[in-house]
Amino acid sequence: MLSPTGLDQQIGHDGATWLDRELVSRQRSAPAGEGFGQEVMAALEKRKQALVNMGYVNDLGDGRVRAPTDLIQRLEAANIERAGKALAAQRGLPSSVMPRTMMWVWGWLVL
Repeated sequence: MLSPTGLDQQIGHDGATWLDRELVSRQRSAPAGEGFGQEVMAALEKRKQALVNMGYVNDLGDGRVRAPTDLIQRLEAANIERAGKALAAQRGLPSSVMPRTMMWVWGWLVL
């Protein structure tokens, strides 16, 4: 899978990345131990630590982490929420949290 975002930018990103998809993949590619493959392996290790620091995964020690089964969805939701807040701020609108299941909301539907 190609990504328009560099490895260094993916490491600390608070959203789903190619590195995350590699970390949770059951058919994980095996990068070479040198060159770009070595850079990918180092980035995967740094991303694991970044996810621990952000509270998305638990550190089990020895370079192992435990991730929730919905890790990618959680990271995508964080990305969408951040983009929504940025768009609201750009337009001078109040930003609000997306309603959750069984949450009461009210307002006007304008078509």
